[in-house]
Amino acid sequence: MAVIAPNSEIYLIKCPIELDNLNQLSFANATAQHNYFNGLPKLSLTNATFQRKDGTIRWPGSMEDIIEYNYCMYRNKNHGNKWFYAFIDNMEYVSDNMTSIKISTDCWQTWQFDITFKASYVEREHTNDDSFGTNTIPEGLDTGEYVCNEALSKPYIEKYFSTQSSQIDVVICIQLTTTTLTVGGTTSQITNLPAYNVFNGVAQGTYIVGIPYCTEYAGLLQTLVGAYDSAGKKDAILSMFLAPSTIAVWRPVTGTGIWAGASGYFVPQATAEAKDMGSYTLTRNTTIDGYTPKNNKLFVAPYNYIHASNNAGQDVEYYWENFIGNPLFYIYGCLDQGGNVKLIPANSKKSTESSWFDSGWNESLTAAKLPMLSWTSDYYLNWQAQNGKNIAIQTGLSALGFAVGAGQGIDAAKHAHGVDTAVERGYFPWEEKMNVNPGGLLANVINFASSVANTQNAIRNAKMVPPQAMGNTQLGNLQFSMRKCAFNFYKMSVRAEYARQIDNYFSMFGYKTNLMKVPNITGRTNWNYVKTIGCNIIADIPQGDLQQLKAMFNNGVTIWHNASTYLDYSQNNAIV
Repeated sequence: MAVIAPNSEIYLIKCPIELDNLNQLSFANATAQHNYFNGLPKLSLTNATFQRKDGTIRWPGSMEDIIEYNYCMYRNKNHGNKWFYAFIDNMEYVSDNMTSIKISTDCWQTWQFDITFKASYVEREHTNDDSFGTNTIPEGLDTGEYVCNEALSKPYIEKYFSTQSSQIDVVICIQLTTTTLTVGGTTSQITNLPAYNVFNGVAQGTYIVGIPYCTEYAGLLQTLVGAYDSAGKKDAILSMFLAPSTIAVWRPVTGTGIWAGASGYFVPQATAEAKDMGSYTLTRNTTIDGYTPKNNKLFVAPYNYIHASNNAGQDVEYYWENFIGNPLFYIYGCLDQGGNVKLIPANSKKSTESSWFDSGWNESLTAAKLPMLSWTSDYYLNWQAQNGKNIAIQTGLSALGFAVGAGQGIDAAKHAHGVDTAVERGYFPWEEKMNVNPGGLLANVINFASSVANTQNAIRNAKMVPPQAMGNTQLGNLQFSMRKCAFNFYKMSVRAEYARQIDNYFSMFGYKTNLMKVPNITGRTNWNYVKTIGCNIIADIPQGDLQQLKAMFNNGVTIWHNASTYLDYSQNNAIV
């Protein structure tokens, strides 16, 4: 029987790798791996008997002399040239010159060049694409209270009230059922009204006349209301409201009467769609509350977002990552009571609609309505204009009725005395005249006086009615009076304290992935963290070792690529 001479090599090593397998080292190839471990502080034993895998090493030496060694590598040259790497699990004293060392295979270092990863459910890992907006899977981390990094405003009204029309952005809009008036025989009529009352694509059965909201034209409003009162058409003024001047294209009024050369009166042009009132672009900050993160996921929600407000109780949160490039917003308006203004995101990725207008509609923010105005109408002027002709006719008819009634009474008296006419007899005593048909003559006198009295009483009552308040008696609202007609944008983020904590967490453990994919164990400068669920690896290795490898990735492991930076998280870990 042949005798095999002892020819195994064993090295006890001081190694930074620990038995828990939370951190491991990767190498480009087996040669680089061997060179690293062979270069560590070590004790060697050559020409040793066959070393069994996961067995016991009988080391010729005192345990006190080797207690600081935690790792070993060995090969049985008589049976192959493969190096096995193992953890030292335990040491036991045998004698002063002998120590029993229990070892267990480091499955990763022993087999890392013999395994193939297959698609597994990767819970989290370091990504090799950290471009902005690419990684948005929720992490479930504590974010604390948010802070505002910057506040910006896009007003749709900037100049509210002044002495001159060139210094304001507000128009008083008067909604009218007619623009034709007749006062004192003079007819006033606008001649350049739109052919069709279609304002922002909405057909209207009324007309709109605008007056700049400034002291320069303040008297025009009173003149206009007075003209409608004098024409008896106060009800033709349906409403008065404020609107941004940019909500429509205005042109000066031309016409006759009060409209002739009336500088300050304007009419909107008919348009087929809403009016473009401007745009606004936001740029993303490069810091989070002053802290510069290493991981771009901190620039997406919920760590960094846009809070938009209409300053009237309506708010929307926009996420930076939901835009193509810098967020672009358009402001569109429609001319109606109080003005209808919307902020619409133009380059949002949240919709598959073909145009930005459609895609951003459901994410739009509506501005608050501007104030409805009130005005006073002179009741007497309206009453007089509406009833003046009737009063004259009624008074004339009453007088005519008195004359006819009196004639009928005299005629009846002649027949009662047996004469045809007073002229025929030449005698018609005054006393008898007064007593002739008292029921007819006196009643007509009373009716005439009563009719006149009623007419005068109606006039007196009309004069006693004070000017009537029309429209909205609540003048304006707080938003307008506080000069808050704008869309405000607040760049919100977590506090720097939380940003730093979250950034460090991402640096150590990557991002949540939740994908079926091949685990990503390379691609970073210094380390890659991987955690799987049900890791899939194929290899022609002992099944026990294969299961340990799967367990290492299922528990989560950081693979370090440079032994010199092992466990040093201060190092740059950029994507390579």
